[in-house]
Amino acid sequence: MSPQNRTSRRRIGEILVNDGIVSQEQIEDALAIQKRSREPLGSILLDMGVVNEADIAKTICVQYQLPFICLNNYEIDETLAQLLPRELLHQQKILPFDRIGDILLAAVAEVPEETVLALIAKRTQLSLALYVGYFSEITKELTRLCPQDVTSRAQPTAQEEPDIETENDLENEDPEDKDSQEESPTLTFGSGKGSFLAELDSTWDSIFDAPKDEAGKK
Repeated sequence: MSPQNRTSRRRIGEILVNDGIVSQEQIEDALAIQKRSREPLGSILLDMGVVNEADIAKTICVQYQLPFICLNNYEIDETLAQLLPRELLHQQKILPFDRIGDILLAAVAEVPEETVLALIAKRTQLSLALYVGYFSEITKELTRLCPQDVTSRAQPTAQEEPDIETENDLENEDPEDKDSQEESPTLTFGSGKGSFLAELDSTWDSIFDAPKDEAGKK
């Protein structure tokens, strides 16, 4: 799926309103909170109790044509969380969970902005394949693998880098660096690798049956 196709798609709030899942007023309230917190919109709507995780996951899968993954059924490569700053992983709700060759597989609760995706590809020097997961599962794994409270850890890791590049950093780079980016890894969405597709739920109805004890309340 090309960046142009993805950026032209409707925002998740618009889809949820059109599908009758939330009201326009609820979206406006959530957007007001987002301006202060910078959290993903879906996470805010979950906290508000107006959607559940299945609503968000199904909407993103359909809108972006991305596959769904149940992380509880997948053996996660725990070393991959070390590739990116922990602040970025928690803020964007993105979990690298496997690698196949030069492709980094990552679960997202919402599709990050283009600049974030480009930053991840640049930092890891890997192409990125996105899968949609539940907020609760991604948050649980991030907390386990790279907790935000790291005061007790003696040795710094890659996630503890103090500076996270921003959109302006990417725009203001040296022209020579931009030339080298023409050959940088591309972003891919989904893959045909049977070794990990076997881990995905196979039916439309079953993959969005959120666990009762973990899913957000309707």
